[in-house]
Amino acid sequence: MRESELLRACMTWARYQPWIHCLDSGEPPQEPRSDRFVSILRYNAGTQIVSTADSRRAIRVGVAGMPDILMIRNDGLLGAIELKTEKGKVSARQLAMHVWLKKTGVHVAICRSVADFGREARVFVDSR
Repeated sequence: MRESELLRACMTWARYQPWIHCLDSGEPPQEPRSDRFVSILRYNAGTQIVSTADSRRAIRVGVAGMPDILMIRNDGLLGAIELKTEKGKVSARQLAMHVWLKKTGVHVAICRSVADFGREARVFVDSR
């Protein structure tokens, strides 16, 4: 499975969980249904090509090293999930970002499967 497929699978799984609201679903943010509720969104970073009738240019978006999925608990705590395939490696830039995020109190985890993602999301929402 490629990382993009893992990301898609994790977001699809999340949409079926009553305790998760996916902010990139096109729906407005929801009021928390309980104190065990989390909103998540996919964080996009990289280079995008913008084309007009007479030019093409590359635009960098996002912050390099940021994890793939951000989670926001209803009490304001932030969590972040880095997705990697079974053989995927965390880059030096990603590792540095993870260290910095953890120092600021963000829950950071690396997940290699939908099951890993589900476990980490549950740990995050239940840690009070």
